[in-house]
Amino acid sequence: MAVPAKYRQLGDFWEYYAGIRVAPVLTVVIGGNHECMAYMWELYHGGWLAPNIYFLGAAGSIYVNPTIADPSKATPIRLSGMSGIYKSFDYKRGHFETVPFNEKSVKSAYHVREYDVLKLKQLSRRKTKDVVDLFMSHDWPVTITRYGDERKLLQQKPFFREEAKSGTLGSVPALELLHHLAPAYWFSAHLHVKFAALVSHGKLIQDVRALPPAPTNTAHAGNPDEIALDDDEAMEIVNPDKIDLDMDDSDDEELAEEAPCTGTKSDQQVEVTSNQEEPANIPEESVDQVEKESDPEAVREKVHELAGTSMDDIMEAKDMILAEEETGTSEQDATKPGLETRFLALDKCGFGRDFIQFMDIPTGGPSTGPPRLHFDPEWLAISRAFHQYLPLNSSFAHLPTTSQIDSAMAEAQTWIDTNIMAQPFDVQTLENGVVLQPMDIEQVQTFCFTAPPHNAPEAAQPNQWFTNMQTEAFAGFIGVENKINPLPTGGA
Repeated sequence: MAVPAKYRQLGDFWEYYAGIRVAPVLTVVIGGNHECMAYMWELYHGGWLAPNIYFLGAAGSIYVNPTIADPSKATPIRLSGMSGIYKSFDYKRGHFETVPFNEKSVKSAYHVREYDVLKLKQLSRRKTKDVVDLFMSHDWPVTITRYGDERKLLQQKPFFREEAKSGTLGSVPALELLHHLAPAYWFSAHLHVKFAALVSHGKLIQDVRALPPAPTNTAHAGNPDEIALDDDEAMEIVNPDKIDLDMDDSDDEELAEEAPCTGTKSDQQVEVTSNQEEPANIPEESVDQVEKESDPEAVREKVHELAGTSMDDIMEAKDMILAEEETGTSEQDATKPGLETRFLALDKCGFGRDFIQFMDIPTGGPSTGPPRLHFDPEWLAISRAFHQYLPLNSSFAHLPTTSQIDSAMAEAQTWIDTNIMAQPFDVQTLENGVVLQPMDIEQVQTFCFTAPPHNAPEAAQPNQWFTNMQTEAFAGFIGVENKINPLPTGGA
């Protein structure tokens, strides 16, 4: 896990994995930049990290379906997201990291990849204000501070001032997805401060058009593992009125309930080596490190490493967004007046910190039980269509062209419709009495131990291969090969 040495101690998550603790609320999570990446990678396509704690994967989309007396009146909620943080030097590479990680790859493993962002861009864009869809990212969309109380934010985090002023604070791909999907809600974390904003999508596209040309003297870092941001050009984006979202304090970080299952693992020992060179400089990627610095120049450098991006990257995103608008590949409904995204970032957990927020979302009737997680049919087709292009090496990923995407999506949609959507539904009832519905995730994936829990008598051996059976099940469900952690040849 990518944390300073003094924080490398076992926490309490293993107790949820082992079933010693049971979280009381159905929870959906994404990954940030201090994760156990070996376990996250096992569930690249998404799955249960522990009973009742569902991970969206590197990127993903599901439905949260409320349980009400009249299911026909239920309002489904689409929940999409991407894990990790944006770093330009890894963005166009493949998912090359493997166990055992070194000090570099344990960080690059959670850096967002363009391949996964391109998959998310295939999701349908919100067309009306009636759709309830939510998106989660760890870092913030770049320029988002312009749509909230930026002055208050900078009073709390003054070391973000230069990046906020120049419009380089945040993630470029997150901005692209914010424009492309126009979700009703967007949730982020990473910067350890509570911040709310209200984005009008008509205003957003106006602001993108108003971005100045890329500066001609932008400096580029010689070392591809570092970022040098030397331009202080201010971005001409009008700061809207301060926004105070009318929400009560509450939390998104809850855990959940046990579901018995037996997993499969191989006792085969595998030889794993790493030929990746050790980096000369490993950037700090936690706001806590910034806050401890006393030297202003050191603070500036760490802010760049933590949350800054280059103006060149922003200009590339501008061109992409405007190209979507001009070619009509993004639907114009989302720029109509009145369509908005409510953005909310929360502080880290701690006494006296704003890390919890409760929100009410109408479900169409009184609840008769806990909500259920369902597969998003559109995401199933996207996952199948893009599977053949999954990049697993460190070179620049060769992404599919528009025509290749169109062809692959047409085939995948037909396959999903024929082999999943049109198939008769086999009613199943769980031990707790819950009757599974069509497209219920637990029809395919249930929590299973991959490695033995920490308190198990059999200890996992170093370099032991573990196949996550949820990933095997998902791959079989959409009719593709498990490229993430397949069963060893001759093993089961």
